[in-house]
Amino acid sequence: MERELPDIARRGVPLEQPNPQPEIRKVAETARWDFQQEAIKLYRRADVIIDRFYPVIHTPQFQGRLPSVLIAIDSERNRKVLASYSLVPDEYGLSFKINMNKQHYIDDTDDEGNKIKKWRYGEWAQMETLVHEIGHHWQQMLGENPYKIGSRVTHNKEFCDKMAQLGIHCASEGYHIKIADLDSPFGQLMQEWGIKPPEDVPQENFEIHWFREHFKDREKKGRSTLRKFSCGCGQNIRVGKKDWPGAVCNSCGSQYNQD
Repeated sequence: MERELPDIARRGVPLEQPNPQPEIRKVAETARWDFQQEAIKLYRRADVIIDRFYPVIHTPQFQGRLPSVLIAIDSERNRKVLASYSLVPDEYGLSFKINMNKQHYIDDTDDEGNKIKKWRYGEWAQMETLVHEIGHHWQQMLGENPYKIGSRVTHNKEFCDKMAQLGIHCASEGYHIKIADLDSPFGQLMQEWGIKPPEDVPQENFEIHWFREHFKDREKKGRSTLRKFSCGCGQNIRVGKKDWPGAVCNSCGSQYNQD
């Protein structure tokens, strides 16, 4: 007779998976680090977003609430990424985690003059991003058509339809083509939090995400480490080698010299 193991499913997976979120959240909210206040804000708002926008019917797996999500603030490899939702376990074995790209935070001060970290695209855009990433969490946990690793479509119809229900206009590539509707569930929540949309944002669709288009002139420019060389006819080249031996322009025959 096969012995029953009450805490193990028939397929050998523990029925009750350990949830590290409460302890990790506690550390993030109490540790002395640059993003302490940001972590407090994001976790508390994530709680409201989950309860308001992603309610769950009681099932044996979920007792009436979408599981809380881990929130990290770390640099992504790609500066064009605003935030990400991780399905693959990281170096600590943690998955189902939202990461807000650290590269999009700037130094600022609060009303009392204290140094803080601020999302460069503004509170409204940041909350669109947070709701979007929690949407991935909802879809992977409860969606009928969750994303499958390797799929070319990262934001399928189910996901985009869910965003549209909340008032967020998401393209299949993931960017938001228009500012969220003011009279939508998302817009109403922003009003409750006292977060106003940028006043000078056009309402038409963009080819890229609306907040990057709106803030493109305020982006922090990277400083090139390449050296500029010019020839006699005005053509320029940039070279990273410090002891560059030089070159001759094919058009005018003169040597390239450093400006």
